[in-house]
Amino acid sequence: THMTCRGVDDQPIFLSDLDRDELLALLRKTTERVGWQVLCWCLMTTHYHLVLHSTRDALSRGLQLLNGRYAQEFNERHGRFGHLFADRFTSRVIDDERYLFQACRYVVENPVRAGLCDAPEDWPWTHLRTELRARLEDAVSRAGGVVVAANAPRIAGIGAIAMPGVTSASQLVQFDL
Repeated sequence: THMTCRGVDDQPIFLSDLDRDELLALLRKTTERVGWQVLCWCLMTTHYHLVLHSTRDALSRGLQLLNGRYAQEFNERHGRFGHLFADRFTSRVIDDERYLFQACRYVVENPVRAGLCDAPEDWPWTHLRTELRARLEDAVSRAGGVVVAANAPRIAGIGAIAMPGVTSASQLVQFDL
């Protein structure tokens, strides 16, 4: 399923990185509680996308938990009240591998289309960044630590890396660690 949740009147649902971190923490808890398998995600300013495997009942229950709790915490944190999300949510069933690929591509390219970054891996609020960080940490762990050279390439939000032949985040995504 590819689902999207938007703010009322296209208003921001994230005012700070703390808000985004909170939604991701609630997403992890919700995923464990209702048995979702999240394949990709992207947090924009006025909405968020998830591509996940779920039953219809678990999708509805999970989004009620996730969005309800997030809206309560958001309102408390920012001294506001009332609805945060417009409508319930929108969703499209993914019934084949081709559409799954297209949906995931759409989700990760959303910040690029919106003009927020030049490449999907540059947006800090997508599963790509989480995967890059996990791959880097795993590579460093397996290598027993990596000495970072002064001229090592930098990946926004992650820092400098020292890996032979890797000069950008897009290469790292394709780089077999």
